[in-house]
Amino acid sequence: SMLYEEKNDYNSGIKALEEARKIDPKNLEVLYQIGMLHEKKGESDKALSIMHDVLSIDPDYPNALNFIGYTWAEKGIRLDEAETMIKKALAKRPDDGYILDSLGWVYYKKGDFEAALQEVQKASQLMPEDPTIQEHLGDIHYALKDFPKALLHYERSLKLEKDPAKKTAIEHKLKSIKEKN
Repeated sequence: SMLYEEKNDYNSGIKALEEARKIDPKNLEVLYQIGMLHEKKGESDKALSIMHDVLSIDPDYPNALNFIGYTWAEKGIRLDEAETMIKKALAKRPDDGYILDSLGWVYYKKGDFEAALQEVQKASQLMPEDPTIQEHLGDIHYALKDFPKALLHYERSLKLEKDPAKKTAIEHKLKSIKEKN
């Protein structure tokens, strides 16, 4: 499935994982990866459903807790529940940069930019080469009206990002800041 994923052939990856699932239906990693591939296909609702299936087997599975919490935060919905789920994941894996970033993103969506900055800075220290974390730092600094730092993080994110659509979005943010100055 990982080879298919590298080739962006998500359907074949899901098919391979579904075969593995027939052998071991409660394998959390297999189920989680199926959900991740559905997300990459743009099937967010299907991915969320599968992550809930993971939690029905293990309610403390950190990756699924984080996935659901971050997805809700991205959508700006169920933010209190998202925060609870992410904190539960963080209790299991306190040094996970992705989970720290997710918690920061919940705070950002709630409008608590100082708390968001603290969490996402921790995530950045653990994962300085992650383009999404750098973009989130840019967004937070922008919200705090610290445009030079926002610019710095957007530029870092742009250098690290490989996805053309995401690069375009970051370029728009950079342009917006440059127009303000």
